[in-house]
Amino acid sequence: MDGDFLLLELKQLLKKHPTLKVVLMSATINHETFVKYFNNAPLLTIPGFAHPVTDNYLEDILSVVDYRPPVMRSGKSSAKQQNLREEYQSEGIQTSVAIAIERIIRSDRIDYQVCAFMALPDYY
Repeated sequence: MDGDFLLLELKQLLKKHPTLKVVLMSATINHETFVKYFNNAPLLTIPGFAHPVTDNYLEDILSVVDYRPPVMRSGKSSAKQQNLREEYQSEGIQTSVAIAIERIIRSDRIDYQVCAFMALPDYY
């Protein structure tokens, strides 16, 4: 279910049952909006450490590691796939990386070798 829908239902439920107590936890919620939406509900803040997040993009990883997905049996690529490859190349992505991305997109299976590269940010 969508979280927004659940919050709407929760607000209506609290109107009907004023003795109901609800605890919602979130590390990313906008506290001011949340408190205001629930009629100045009490807010408990627990300090903690926010771990840094690094975005790893497939094209960056493929340009560094020596991974090339297998050739697909389906033959020629479509015009749409060719356009995608040309778009990547126009953005400065190497031809071999653009072809690798195309093969990954066309694949009907998950290649866990490339997933392992994505999970290890210190690898490249």
